[in-house]
Amino acid sequence: MAGMPDLPEEFFQRGKSPAPLVTAVEQLCRDAGCSIEHMEQRTPSEIFELARDHYGSDLPEFWRIWEDWHESDEIPPMGDL
Repeated sequence: MAGMPDLPEEFFQRGKSPAPLVTAVEQLCRDAGCSIEHMEQRTPSEIFELARDHYGSDLPEFWRIWEDWHESDEIPPMGDL
């Protein structure tokens, strides 16, 4: 992905991933008819590709934000913390 360092990406893990990612992956599993165990054999980038393929132009907000964050050459502002 553009702007991202060439670091190895870890597999998605429910117990170690941020809550919003877990929620989005669980929803994708329900919508796409696959198991969370199936997703735990994939990286977040691979899961995003599955989400984009499944939802198409109806990509949920979480995945649109994820795409903006990871596709950009610039780091987006963090917003109000």
